[in-house]
Amino acid sequence: MKKCLAIILLFLLIPNTEAQFFSDVPLNHWAYQYVEDLVGQGILDDGYFFKPERHLTRAELVKIMVLATTGVLDDQFPAESFFPDVDVSDWFYPYVQTAKITGLVDGYTDGLFRPERNVIRAEAMKIIVNGLGLAKSSSPKVRFRDYSPGAWFHIYVATAYNSGLITGKVNKKGKKQMLFGPSDPITRAEMAKITSRGLDISPMY
Repeated sequence: MKKCLAIILLFLLIPNTEAQFFSDVPLNHWAYQYVEDLVGQGILDDGYFFKPERHLTRAELVKIMVLATTGVLDDQFPAESFFPDVDVSDWFYPYVQTAKITGLVDGYTDGLFRPERNVIRAEAMKIIVNGLGLAKSSSPKVRFRDYSPGAWFHIYVATAYNSGLITGKVNKKGKKQMLFGPSDPITRAEMAKITSRGLDISPMY
């Protein structure tokens, strides 16, 4: 009897190496390892739900990238917000301020930041590549079929592809194609994957 109790106690004391932070990102989810990695690094907050397929907002993206790189630089904040639609009372204020200081983001031509707007994949690649300090390269040449190589974002997409951060999208049959979807909103799961992989190869972080 004592031996059985000892064995049970031993199993209880062994740490769970496959902890699951979110109920909607189970062990068999394709983004599980990336989401768990970012939570472990303090880049994502843990909680009950992650909502992996929900689209990422500009405010959320900035928070992730600031925490993944420089951290909040509140000692460098000016007296006022850089953007009229980002108030000091907003939860994303310190991240947007930091991102502006480091050159991670700029506002729109009208001076607004639009924190709640969804981030499209083309914008996300530029922010991620620049934020992680990845060397820009389109060699070997990359040719996605859904945009022209002359597009402003091509160098960032090509860099992300050649670095192994992204692959071609899959069709309804699950077959990979050389499609990028530059205007598609990026999901929270996709961002977790790209950020986690990017940190592994970043020369700066």
